[in-house]
Amino acid sequence: AVLSVLNGNVPFRTTSIALFLSLDTLLFTDYMMNEGGSTTPVYGYGWGALVWFLSLCLLLVAVGIREIEIAKSKNIHSSSLVLILIGIFIGIVALSSAGYLYKADRAHANTVELKRLENVIYKIGNVCSVEQPRIAHPIKNFSGTLAVTIYTSGDGASFFNLKEYLNSGIPKVRVNGVDYFYEATKNGKILVSESALTSEQAQAVLYISEDSYHNINARLIEQSSGRVVFDQAWTRTYLKSYLIYCPEYYSTDNKNYPWKLLLEALNLNPDVSSNKLEQNSTNFTEPVNLEILPNDGDEVKQYNKSKIDSKWSNPAKTTSNSFSSDFNQGCGARVRLDAPENEPMLSLGRPFRINNKSYYLGNFDVHNVQCDNEFLYLYGMHESTNSFLVSLKVRKISDFTMGWDGNFKIQGLPNNISPALLEVNSVSLTANQLIIEVFYARTGETIYLKAPSNALKLE
Repeated sequence: AVLSVLNGNVPFRTTSIALFLSLDTLLFTDYMMNEGGSTTPVYGYGWGALVWFLSLCLLLVAVGIREIEIAKSKNIHSSSLVLILIGIFIGIVALSSAGYLYKADRAHANTVELKRLENVIYKIGNVCSVEQPRIAHPIKNFSGTLAVTIYTSGDGASFFNLKEYLNSGIPKVRVNGVDYFYEATKNGKILVSESALTSEQAQAVLYISEDSYHNINARLIEQSSGRVVFDQAWTRTYLKSYLIYCPEYYSTDNKNYPWKLLLEALNLNPDVSSNKLEQNSTNFTEPVNLEILPNDGDEVKQYNKSKIDSKWSNPAKTTSNSFSSDFNQGCGARVRLDAPENEPMLSLGRPFRINNKSYYLGNFDVHNVQCDNEFLYLYGMHESTNSFLVSLKVRKISDFTMGWDGNFKIQGLPNNISPALLEVNSVSLTANQLIIEVFYARTGETIYLKAPSNALKLE
């Protein structure tokens, strides 16, 4: 249309269509973030969108002026003055509307919205006028237990993040009568839980709820005084078809909020370096190769004799729970790798119980556990490129201290053996000598594997 006007033509039809189609931009509510199809809403319209629309209005005016010029040269009447007035009118309406919305949004927006409005003329939908809460009188010298009561499984549940709380410096978090805390080890910290003592009162209680309209409320109460430290509501609203909250509940401009509100209320300034989780105690960064032992050799005979003499040679059924029975060998009823469904905080992974304590090792590739008098052997197996890996963690039963953590690679298997059909039967450790007994399901054959003598040095 622009080139046509410059060449002396009158592209009335194409200009009108372009101006009409540009209004479809107002229906553009979201855009694709990645190739996976995830979308995010359009927040608002910037100055570029206004300039682009005004340029189309100006083009319509230019077409009208060109048509009047051509009509004058031919001494004929032209009604294109109406076209010019329409273009000017639409441009003035667009400019005035943008100016009004620009001022209105900034007059009612909270601090977070004002920052986001810096890059746009106005926001699509209503701005949030409720400011993010500030804590006037935080709890002094918080060093005890935070009890959390949750009355929702919706968006409000995300206010509670156990690991985030503990990593932020809260010493102990109580949920459903269970205390969660970090226990120090020589290699860092490990997440532990145990039943809460009825005599130990929480220093503060956090209540999280969500109503039938999905509005979220969080309230923190100091137990000793009964004082309400904060009582904050987040109202659910819409940005076109997208659900949002006022004030912002999820916001990249306000990272880690609303956890930040809780930390401010507890007067905590966490030292991230002090929250280092337990690290591997081995220096082996590559898998250690295992040696296949001859079945009729002296080492295998000695190994089988030790199985007969030891307590773990006859796998104990730990509880009536089928998971514990199938995955724990020789551990007894009070020492076991537990089923994930027995842990109320399902996001923590499978816990390991010793007496009344549960230890959380995270989502690692371990499927079974075997116990002897002193050590636990938590192990699992999986195929790797042209080999088979056994993941092994060795810990002391007495205090769950890490002794060794790493992977063993089985190499040199006969070509007729598929690694996918191998199963670890048992693990034996004597005088830093590790032997793994592997069962081949297809033939019933037993394969004995020995780690190098320098691979496993337990402290």
